[in-house]
Amino acid sequence: MAIPQHYQNYKVVYERMNQALLRDGLLARSFGAEQASLHFENLLNTPLHNLSVCYDGSSGCFFLRNDALGHTHVPVLLDYYAAFAPLVIGQYYWQPRAETDRLRYVQQARLELSIFLRHAVGQGLGVLATDAIAGDCTHIRGWNDPAPLGEKACIHLRIEWPGGAPYNRRVPTRDQTRERRPITLQRFLLQVGRAVEEFLQSRSTS
Repeated sequence: MAIPQHYQNYKVVYERMNQALLRDGLLARSFGAEQASLHFENLLNTPLHNLSVCYDGSSGCFFLRNDALGHTHVPVLLDYYAAFAPLVIGQYYWQPRAETDRLRYVQQARLELSIFLRHAVGQGLGVLATDAIAGDCTHIRGWNDPAPLGEKACIHLRIEWPGGAPYNRRVPTRDQTRERRPITLQRFLLQVGRAVEEFLQSRSTS
């Protein structure tokens, strides 16, 4: 996959990279520029226009340099160049509707970074639902590493589709061993694949 020439010329950072993130990033292509900007503001607790976004041409990622948020931190991965994904599905950015829930689960919560499924070979992104259901994810980087799901005991996968009832699946973040180890990325993708399969089956029979 070729990197755009205007990115090749500015591999690290330039003054319009914030706009590039909201035009060419995977999240912007999924949610739209306005909702992607809202996501980054929720994630970083500051408007995106206050920050200097960087781009690395070798990996195709948009990121923030270390300490860019005004405190000590490692570089923050924000997004990837959308063309590396073979298919981008448009969707809306879900947030709690009630003000008290938004305060609890968004504004006062520690949000985790997005999970990007990078291919081990090349610069591809994503996994087929059929592969996820079959547990065939060894082509994804870090497939056998703990899934980056935070410290919660479980997470909820939500699927909403026009004309249908919202679907929700609870996924424990730790396995059933005595040590209660975090589930691997492969195991998490298996749960995501099964959720998609179950959702589609429920729609076909309704």
